[in-house]
Amino acid sequence: MDTVTLFSPYYIDMGSIAGDFSCCMDNNLDLHMQNSVLSCQSGCNDAGLADVWREFNATVKDYSFYSARNYSCLDLFLLPQELLSSVTSCNIQGLDNETETPVILVWEVSWLNWTSLVASLH
Repeated sequence: MDTVTLFSPYYIDMGSIAGDFSCCMDNNLDLHMQNSVLSCQSGCNDAGLADVWREFNATVKDYSFYSARNYSCLDLFLLPQELLSSVTSCNIQGLDNETETPVILVWEVSWLNWTSLVASLH
């Protein structure tokens, strides 16, 4: 099953896919150590999805996962390209002695029909 088929029923109705994808969108910016790089950029491009944090922070090095040897930006908010204009902000919060830091998305969804969304999830 290809990426477009897998994700399209969800992101059309819900607008966003979020989570720890354990993949990096930019080898140079999203990893501290580049020994094993998994890229999901081509799958997102095929599905018409954008990494919201990277769109708003195109040249910034910041990480959502920290370990003793590795830092990486693994936690992603993926949105259809055409919905990026509805995003107010997307930020990685500071590290508080945790291995993972939250990524916060502020997104205007006043157009969303919650009745049809809930009905489609049942």
